[in-house]
Amino acid sequence: MANFECINQSIIDLYSKRLEELDFKNVEVRSIHNDRDICFNASNREELYSIQDCFTEKNEGEMNSNFKENVFGKCLNIGKDIIPKIPPFDNLIKFYIKNFIKRLEKIETRYTESDLSSLKYEREELVKKEFNHEEYLQLREKYDDVVNS
Repeated sequence: MANFECINQSIIDLYSKRLEELDFKNVEVRSIHNDRDICFNASNREELYSIQDCFTEKNEGEMNSNFKENVFGKCLNIGKDIIPKIPPFDNLIKFYIKNFIKRLEKIETRYTESDLSSLKYEREELVKKEFNHEEYLQLREKYDDVVNS
């Protein structure tokens, strides 16, 4: 059987490995549009916004990637010709914490203080600790439970 590895496999492997090293195992990296673009998929937009922030920072403040969301999911696309050769993820965790807090604060504005008081305390304590992506995802699930109840 023939091996149909895509042209961008080395980019996909490089970015997937770096994201996994940073404990962002839930972000999938793919090649799309006949190998013209690299696509990052994740269920939570905070991960994708943070990757986008890294690309924008590397591009001297100019946004060069495109976030999209529809019924099928969330994605961030960047052209294979402009994606940095080395993943620019030095500030990924810093950007993630910023986007994570922003997302939770947005949820908090829609609910009463009593609905979320323990979760707000948990959020405040979490950001004081050494970063553990799994703990952030668990807290996000708790917020989602309140939203979906």
